[in-house]
Amino acid sequence: DFDRERSGYDVDIIHDGNSKELWFDTQYAWVQTSTDVTRNIPAEVLAAVNVDYSNYRIDDCDYIETADGEAYYLVDLDDTNFDLKVTLDGQITKVYDY
Repeated sequence: DFDRERSGYDVDIIHDGNSKELWFDTQYAWVQTSTDVTRNIPAEVLAAVNVDYSNYRIDDCDYIETADGEAYYLVDLDDTNFDLKVTLDGQITKVYDY
Protein backbone atom coordinates (compact mmCIF):
# COMPACT_ATOMS: atom_id res chain seq x y z
CA ASP A 1 0.00 0.00 0.00
CA PHE A 2 1.32 3.47 -0.90
CA ASP A 3 -0.05 6.77 0.42
CA ARG A 4 1.08 10.30 -0.26
CA GLU A 5 0.84 12.51 2.80
CA ARG A 6 1.50 16.21 3.20
CA SER A 7 4.94 15.60 4.74
CA GLY A 8 6.00 12.56 2.70
CA TYR A 9 5.13 9.05 1.65
CA ASP A 10 3.90 6.07 3.64
CA VAL A 11 4.55 2.60 2.20
CA ASP A 12 3.11 -0.51 3.84
CA ILE A 13 4.77 -3.82 2.99
CA ILE A 14 5.13 -7.40 4.15
CA HIS A 15 8.80 -8.38 4.55
CA ASP A 16 9.91 -11.78 5.88
CA GLY A 17 6.33 -12.33 7.10
CA ASN A 18 6.30 -9.05 9.08
CA SER A 19 4.09 -6.04 8.50
CA LYS A 20 6.26 -2.95 8.03
CA GLU A 21 5.53 0.72 7.43
CA LEU A 22 8.24 2.71 5.65
CA TRP A 23 8.21 6.48 5.79
CA PHE A 24 9.91 8.67 3.16
CA ASP A 25 10.11 12.48 3.12
CA THR A 26 8.92 14.60 0.18
CA GLN A 27 12.34 14.15 -1.51
CA TYR A 28 11.95 10.33 -1.31
CA ALA A 29 14.64 9.99 1.36
CA TRP A 30 13.99 7.18 3.83
CA VAL A 31 13.06 8.52 7.29
CA GLN A 32 12.08 5.45 9.30
CA THR A 33 10.72 1.93 9.28
CA SER A 34 8.17 0.67 11.77
CA THR A 35 7.77 -3.10 12.21
CA ASP A 36 4.76 -4.49 14.06
CA VAL A 37 6.06 -6.79 16.81
CA THR A 38 2.91 -6.92 18.94
CA ARG A 39 2.76 -10.73 18.77
CA ASN A 40 6.50 -11.14 19.44
CA ILE A 41 7.49 -8.47 21.95
CA PRO A 42 11.01 -9.20 23.22
CA ALA A 43 11.20 -10.37 26.84
CA GLU A 44 13.57 -7.49 27.69
CA VAL A 45 11.00 -4.94 26.51
CA LEU A 46 8.20 -6.61 28.47
CA ALA A 47 10.38 -6.70 31.58
CA ALA A 48 11.25 -2.99 31.28
CA VAL A 49 7.60 -2.02 30.77
CA ASN A 50 6.39 -4.20 33.64
CA VAL A 51 8.63 -2.41 36.16
CA ASP A 52 6.33 0.63 36.29
CA TYR A 53 3.40 -0.26 34.00
CA SER A 54 2.43 -3.81 34.97
CA ASN A 55 -1.19 -2.74 35.57
CA TYR A 56 -1.59 -1.68 31.93
CA ARG A 57 -2.38 -3.84 28.93
CA ILE A 58 -0.14 -3.48 25.88
CA ASP A 59 -2.33 -2.61 22.91
CA ASP A 60 0.39 -2.45 20.24
CA CYS A 61 4.17 -2.56 19.93
CA ASP A 62 6.32 -1.45 17.00
CA TYR A 63 10.06 -1.67 16.47
CA ILE A 64 11.26 1.64 15.00
CA GLU A 65 14.46 2.16 13.02
CA THR A 66 15.32 5.68 11.85
CA ALA A 67 17.61 7.17 9.23
CA ASP A 68 19.49 8.84 12.11
CA GLY A 69 20.53 5.41 13.38
CA GLU A 70 18.07 5.35 16.27
CA ALA A 71 16.32 2.08 17.15
CA TYR A 72 13.65 1.58 19.80
CA TYR A 73 10.32 -0.03 20.60
CA LEU A 74 7.17 2.09 20.72
CA VAL A 75 4.70 0.51 23.13
CA ASP A 76 1.07 1.63 23.06
CA LEU A 77 -0.64 1.06 26.40
CA ASP A 78 -4.41 0.66 26.50
CA ASP A 79 -6.37 3.60 27.95
CA THR A 80 -3.47 6.07 28.23
CA ASN A 81 -2.69 9.36 26.48
CA PHE A 82 0.94 8.34 26.01
CA ASP A 83 3.09 5.63 24.46
CA LEU A 84 6.34 4.29 25.84
CA LYS A 85 9.56 4.63 23.89
CA VAL A 86 11.75 1.74 25.07
CA THR A 87 15.36 1.82 23.92
CA LEU A 88 17.42 -1.30 23.33
CA ASP A 89 19.12 -0.79 26.72
CA GLY A 90 15.75 -0.68 28.54
CA GLN A 91 15.40 3.09 29.06
CA ILE A 92 11.78 4.27 28.95
CA THR A 93 10.48 7.68 27.87
CA LYS A 94 6.83 8.67 27.72
CA VAL A 95 5.69 9.96 24.33
CA TYR A 96 2.43 11.89 24.67
CA ASP A 97 -0.37 11.63 22.11
CA TYR A 98 -1.48 15.08 21.05
